[in-house]
Amino acid sequence: MHVSSILTTTSEYALRAAVYLANQVDGQRVSGTQIAKNADVPRKYLSRVLADLVRAGVLDSTRGKGGGFQLARRAQDIPLFDILSPFEPVIGNRRSCPFGQNVCSDDTPCAGHYKWKTVRDAYSDFLHETFLSDVSGDGI
Repeated sequence: MHVSSILTTTSEYALRAAVYLANQVDGQRVSGTQIAKNADVPRKYLSRVLADLVRAGVLDSTRGKGGGFQLARRAQDIPLFDILSPFEPVIGNRRSCPFGQNVCSDDTPCAGHYKWKTVRDAYSDFLHETFLSDVSGDGI
């Protein structure tokens, strides 16, 4: 199974950008244009993704000459959850029912609740336990 069949396009772009930044020399700021080119992401689309990653505390940014983006923390301190949760409603704080039920919880489950909960929890565990350094080759 290809990663993009699991993730939204936006999430895949966020992950590509984070992996690219994880592979840069420590402290080196990289322009959005350079990230877009090297991560093979459309530049206009990427600018929104990068802004969301800054708001999520994954990236730091500086404007002006010598500015750009860099990881806000070491790659080994950034779980994939932090990178993807702003873009993936299934794993983020929005716990809506994927089957369209207005009310769905352990107390009032829909027909697919418990099977879906098993998948969602396993996926969430993976994203909390897997760090950017595990997928970027920067596993120091």
